Amino acid sequence: MMRGSAPFTPGRKGDEKYATAYVARFTALSAFAIFAAGCGGDTSSSVGLGDDGVVSSPTFDFENDGYVVGKVRMNAPAVPDFLLRATLPVPRGTFAADDAQVPLAVISSADPTASPTQVEVVSRYANNEDGADVVEIISRVRRPDVAPGTPIEYLVVYAPHAKGDLQLSPAVDTILRAPGAVRLVANDPFGNPYSADLFAKIKSADPTVEVVRDGELIKEFRVPEVLVPTSPVTGAEGTLPRLMGVNAFVRTFAGEDFFALDLHVHNGFDGKDESVTWDEVLTDLYFDKLHLRLPQGWEVLHALENPFTGDAFAAGNMQEVPLIAAIPDGDMHLMHRQSQFSRRIMIARTDAVERARAELEHQTLAFCTEGRADDGSELWSWWNPATARYLPQNHRLPNLASMTTREAIDAEFRGQYEARSAMVETGVGDAYPILSGNLGWAHPYWSSYGGMTGGENIEQIPGVEIAWSGSQAGFRFIEMRNRMVLERQPTALYSSAGIPTKFEDHLVTTGQNGPYLPFDLSMKFVGDDSYFGFDDAPTFQADYVASAGLKPAYEEPLKEFMAIDLQHLIRFTNDLKTMTWLGNDSLSKWQIRRVGELFRMTHHEGNVGDYGYVGGSSLQWRINRVTENPGVGIEYGRGEGWGLFAASAAYATGDDDLRERFRPWFAEVSRVCAEGQSDCTGNLTAVRIGKQANGIYRTRQSFEQSFATNALESMRTTVFDRVDEEVSERLADIIVGTAYSTIRMPFYDPAHGGLRKVIGVGMSDMSIPDFCFDLPDDAGYGLTNVDHETPLTLWTYAYELSGDAAFLQIAASSLGTTANLEAELNILGQQRLPHSAFMLGTVQAMSSIH
Repeated sequence: MMRGSAPFTPGRKGDEKYATAYVARFTALSAFAIFAAGCGGDTSSSVGLGDDGVVSSPTFDFENDGYVVGKVRMNAPAVPDFLLRATLPVPRGTFAADDAQVPLAVISSADPTASPTQVEVVSRYANNEDGADVVEIISRVRRPDVAPGTPIEYLVVYAPHAKGDLQLSPAVDTILRAPGAVRLVANDPFGNPYSADLFAKIKSADPTVEVVRDGELIKEFRVPEVLVPTSPVTGAEGTLPRLMGVNAFVRTFAGEDFFALDLHVHNGFDGKDESVTWDEVLTDLYFDKLHLRLPQGWEVLHALENPFTGDAFAAGNMQEVPLIAAIPDGDMHLMHRQSQFSRRIMIARTDAVERARAELEHQTLAFCTEGRADDGSELWSWWNPATARYLPQNHRLPNLASMTTREAIDAEFRGQYEARSAMVETGVGDAYPILSGNLGWAHPYWSSYGGMTGGENIEQIPGVEIAWSGSQAGFRFIEMRNRMVLERQPTALYSSAGIPTKFEDHLVTTGQNGPYLPFDLSMKFVGDDSYFGFDDAPTFQADYVASAGLKPAYEEPLKEFMAIDLQHLIRFTNDLKTMTWLGNDSLSKWQIRRVGELFRMTHHEGNVGDYGYVGGSSLQWRINRVTENPGVGIEYGRGEGWGLFAASAAYATGDDDLRERFRPWFAEVSRVCAEGQSDCTGNLTAVRIGKQANGIYRTRQSFEQSFATNALESMRTTVFDRVDEEVSERLADIIVGTAYSTIRMPFYDPAHGGLRKVIGVGMSDMSIPDFCFDLPDDAGYGLTNVDHETPLTLWTYAYELSGDAAFLQIAASSLGTTANLEAELNILGQQRLPHSAFMLGTVQAMSSIH
């Protein structure tokens, strides 16, 4: 297949050859002016450990305490000592979850003694033997003698030490051990009570409980639970097998009189476990309230309140705190089929409220930053090419000092958070992007249409500004936004163990026309869903609510909110990725896993049903098309791109089981893309779009192709790098070949200064060869409509993989007239960083070498 004329050698980011390759490529650029003259580093000041990006180490014993490998920065919290948390990318072999020792410690200017530090895995290298590529560091530190909000820094040192044991405070230890101490409680429309004991499975060492963090400073469990009847009742006013399911993330802290409870609540059991009575699918689930019941003497702090967040009240010798208070007029609340929401709370003794609030508001969250140690060695960070492991693409981030300041970014996020959180707290929704008011437990984001047009939150590289600025306010903002988007995603599907439903659990391998799934899925069910029993779900309680006029006023508006569709899935998953890579957030990692499994069932290699039908979103559909008509392009666009991007994130953060199941699937995706790619031009994407030229042609939309190749690069670096070089090189070949097609006529039009957004590449009949470079006149529609932004990621990957400076030259000419790529990228500005950040990071790395 044609992949362009330049020699092609797959590159490997993150190894010792990376910087050398940059030098070689820079010298090949001749008179092409890539770099902006006089571009300096960030000059914002902070207390403690460094000026001008160079670490000035405090006095400590290097022989015993180790050498400096990283630096983290944060705004000082309101409390004098705290558990610092930060994520840090690390070289291969630094740490694995089963290591006997912890490799890192933290040094502060307030205390030059290396503090023992807990290390947790955020994500892993493709090769399991290489261990973690991003870790979370947790360390007990003191705040320097500065005012809260002052920028401060801490050093990370390589200082291996033994793992310690967690010592809980007596108060927390007591409440964890007490039977039934912390429960979720609710009533059905007939007043029948239901409850879930959130700690019982921890005490009994139930095998469904998952240990999420495990060290001497923090221990966290994921506890799958379900609200079941306190006393089952039969008859016309009887109980249901269950109300809502919940995954409770219970997080405890060494010596602290508080603990965290992050709740993912859902109406999404799949009904396939015949060993239990309560694993039954439900459609409309009505309830009067959802309260947290716990002993008195504890205060409950909410990360974000809404009008149905209630005040604590006494309930016998216990207290109840309304997470969803009853509707005053007596109407019922509704969780419709597969709906879900989250709540983040802290439970603290009175004298620990301030400390718990600091943790809840992410005052204790720090962010790695670039810099050099005294010996000149570059510190581990997202900006160091040797540890550039940001997101599944595993790429270097740019320094934004030429565009803005850390303080300006933080102030912007703080303003957004304050304005929009106030809308949630008061239930108001009258200004974009929050167009709806409160809907009971939900306050959905954006318009109700799941395929909302426009580019908002369509991001190949989310979280860049938060990563560089270290904005705790930015992290809080995306946490709030993601909660609101989750509340409009009725796509929950879980096994009785609280695990996301898996493709392999439902695949029928003995079909008369080959393997098949008994249902069709495109992130949500398409057509017949009787396999899971939704058509047989009990409705007697819902019927009663309807007949008694007890439906909530928000029911229809809530149901009008469609799930974010596959074509725009990134609007839901981008904040999940940012919170994972920058905060190791457990709820976000859990949702990434769920979305990855859903896309695995959506884009599968099998039929739908036993009659040979092939679903339009499936991989099998593309396998069939490519087998019949290879080398003319393939229907891989934004939906497949966003799905594979999410699945790559699930792979990076997933366990061994998920990796073993997903890797062959990813390999098959790579094979199909290679076979489908145009033999003539190298173009990858060819999709029939009815609204383009009346559907006469198969179309290449530039942004769809960019999003698809962004996913392929994620697969290459996250799944196959140094694991399967054949597949890794195949993916690199696809990316480079696709990129060459974008810098040639008729795809790229120098007369109009850019890559055409939309172009016909062949007749809709795939049996007819593609047009190659000779387009019919009416296939070149949108001649003046060019894309200056989304191909920047593709051109970055292609340059790094091929060494061909033409990709940088074309980027510069597309963006402006100066031929100075770094300057043009800076002019493009902050708003375009979700597409330009990796190219800017690459150019800056080359500039620093030069």
